[in-house]
Amino acid sequence: ELIKKIAEHFKNASIVLIGKVTIEAEALVENIKLHENIHLLGRKPYTDLPLFCAGFDVAINPFIINELTLAANPLKVREYLAAGLRTVSTDIPEVRDFKHCLVARDHRDFIEKLDYALHHPVSREEISDSVKTESWDLKVAELEKLLLKFLQSQDIQ
Repeated sequence: ELIKKIAEHFKNASIVLIGKVTIEAEALVENIKLHENIHLLGRKPYTDLPLFCAGFDVAINPFIINELTLAANPLKVREYLAAGLRTVSTDIPEVRDFKHCLVARDHRDFIEKLDYALHHPVSREEISDSVKTESWDLKVAELEKLLLKFLQSQDIQ
């Protein structure tokens, strides 16, 4: 429903959706295909995603809010931000702390935030820099420090 509302509001924009379509979503996909500005590209190789991101103005994370998504930690939001893309997401806890991820409370707010992101651009470098601490190397180093601290507190060598 949200994707259709976005397509109707931004009639002159292209909404590009990449990813596998589940069986449960097939009926929704048929309905979405009725909009000429929605492009369903299906699954793409992970290595090609930066090429697609380079052509986007804004990224979206339009999760349906439910018990599963409230516990989700979407890697794709980090990837969008690392690619320098301002991102608009539905309100799930794990995206709230990202400076350049605009979190929407409902469909209307999502469209307003998307409109804002399109008309108030931020440099891709600034957005990308904002998630540099999210790299796996830094996470492993943090974990290593915590483990060493724990082992030292237990007097285990």
